[in-house]
Amino acid sequence: KHDLPRGFSEAVSTAAKGLANKITKIELKKRLDLRELTTLTIKSQATDSADDAITLDQTEDGHWQLGIHIADVAHYVEAGSALDREAQRRGVSVYLGDLVLPMLPEQITDQLCSLQTEKDRLAISVLLILNNQGQVVEFEIQPSVIQVNYQLSYHQAELILANQHTEEVRAFEPVFAMMAQLDALSHAVKEQRRQRGAFELNLPEKIFARSDGSESPEEVGQYTFSKFHYDDEGALGAVVVSSTLPIHSMIVELMLLANQTVATHLQSLEIPAVYRVHPTPDPDDVQELIKLAVSMGIELKLEQEDVVHAQDYQNFTHKFAESDSERVLTYLLLSTLKPAFYSTTPKSHFGLALEQGYTHFTSPVRRYPDLLVHRALHA
Repeated sequence: KHDLPRGFSEAVSTAAKGLANKITKIELKKRLDLRELTTLTIKSQATDSADDAITLDQTEDGHWQLGIHIADVAHYVEAGSALDREAQRRGVSVYLGDLVLPMLPEQITDQLCSLQTEKDRLAISVLLILNNQGQVVEFEIQPSVIQVNYQLSYHQAELILANQHTEEVRAFEPVFAMMAQLDALSHAVKEQRRQRGAFELNLPEKIFARSDGSESPEEVGQYTFSKFHYDDEGALGAVVVSSTLPIHSMIVELMLLANQTVATHLQSLEIPAVYRVHPTPDPDDVQELIKLAVSMGIELKLEQEDVVHAQDYQNFTHKFAESDSERVLTYLLLSTLKPAFYSTTPKSHFGLALEQGYTHFTSPVRRYPDLLVHRALHA
């Protein structure tokens, strides 16, 4: 229907197969060696290919060093190469139900840039020093080499956090305490985001056009998100939370923080980069939403009548949560959000309540703008 390519040309496939599998000693010397850190991945299924990994260690002064390690796709996909041109043409990986049309060949997505246990992998690492309140004390961003020790599924991670230490998760006992601390830090980071005024959309893992679950074929593409394809705010511009997947919410907070930190770093360097922008909704559209909510018996109001702030949407979603019509109201709120877009100029991001710029960094295997950001960090 959309004329999307299912496979890769022979030239692109040959280029991917020609990439070196071994990491040279010269390359290792250029990088921060983090292979001794206890490193884990958390994906929907433990066997899913992972392009992001997490580390956590306590510092001598009682702070926490959180490491967000993203596969170094830019090392393998050089600007102007056949692989790069194909990735640029595709722009993103496309998800059609269970069918995935990848942005890059599997030699990259499932091999070289798949963070597998006990294998050395090249990464770009965002190393953050956080206090217990989730505030960033300092950070550094480095090209690195890492080695994953544990691959967890969402289900296994949730068993650990619920202290249900069954046979299924016994092998992960060395990271039980780490998981608990990651969870605590993610809640602290979320609280920092909420204090800025950012909001979440409480939506099920599968979003339907109507509350009874029915949908026309035309509505499927507009409203249905069968899986969370990105571990950040994704395409909507606002964080989606699901009561059925609390572990995903934990990961989202950490990845948002990494994206935000990279944006801060790029701006301080004053080098060309790609930023993610989310415009403020139109006040007239929001007033229409308020009228519809009133007709459903829910009183909403803007803090300033002619100006829309993210804090207003946070207040709205809290009101929605008290209503039996939360899903319908959330869809109505969704319709007021403007599309997010990419820009070479850092601007505000409404959904995340950020005034100073934000970027996408954590999914270079699946989003071409993230790959461009990685190249900027290499520059």
